[in-house]
Amino acid sequence: MTTPTPFYRWEYTDPESGDRRVTSYRMTEKDAQERFPGAQPIPSSIEWRNLPDSPDEWDVTRQS
Repeated sequence: MTTPTPFYRWEYTDPESGDRRVTSYRMTEKDAQERFPGAQPIPSSIEWRNLPDSPDEWDVTRQS
């Protein structure tokens, strides 16, 4: 079973320079907030991905 999950590019403030930046790749909100606290999603960059509900579903090497 899979769950549709939104991935965005994110705008954030660089803590060293204070400049606004945009991530070079899309990520989930959880990942973005861990890496760039306070980051804001760029709505036009949304990409829906179907992620497995269970870690077991990620195992593509498992043989039936």
